[in-house]
Amino acid sequence: MSKQSKSTNLGDIKRHLRSQTSELPPEGETVSPQPGPENEMSQDIETENERQRNSPASKCELDQLKDKVEDMENRNRQNNLRVIGVSEGKEGGNMMTEIERAHRDFGPRPNPEDRPMPILVRFLRSGDHDTVLRAAWEKGEIQYEGNRILIFPDFARVTQLKREKFREGRRALHAQGVKFAMMYPATLRIETSEGYKRFVCPKEAFKYVTEMGQ
Repeated sequence: MSKQSKSTNLGDIKRHLRSQTSELPPEGETVSPQPGPENEMSQDIETENERQRNSPASKCELDQLKDKVEDMENRNRQNNLRVIGVSEGKEGGNMMTEIERAHRDFGPRPNPEDRPMPILVRFLRSGDHDTVLRAAWEKGEIQYEGNRILIFPDFARVTQLKREKFREGRRALHAQGVKFAMMYPATLRIETSEGYKRFVCPKEAFKYVTEMGQ
């Protein structure tokens, strides 16, 4: 073989080696696998697992959490009563003679012509709480210095708003002389000749009460 032929073959081999070397990754780096059916399936599975681990809570789950928080707050208030109608300053300097805690509801002091802020009372024993509440219900109407005094259980704000929506229905029942009760947390129970009727929807309750009066 001639020297020129050997030189040509050697050049071809060097060029081939250089082309192969240029396709290799730098030292210390790895090569990502090329897309293919198996790799794509693996990536899809991994993406789905990650989505399930970090999926946002559903509306049902959020509602359940809200209900739990509301119930916990109501349990914390189960020895509390809310007294409405006592004029500002008429409660005296110390409202804590035989109870654990008592204070006006939070907020700016109202003007003399405005409705006074409720008084929140917390009893040491649940039995005392129940006795006072039962006596208030049996009394029916309480007057103090010309003001009508109302005593209610103290509920979480969310629960209060739910119960407040039954106001029109309760007023109509009062006007008709029909016995009723608000059950925990926000269910209106009406006493009828056919037994008790229970409503969790204020609109349905008001419609039923209106039809009763016709």
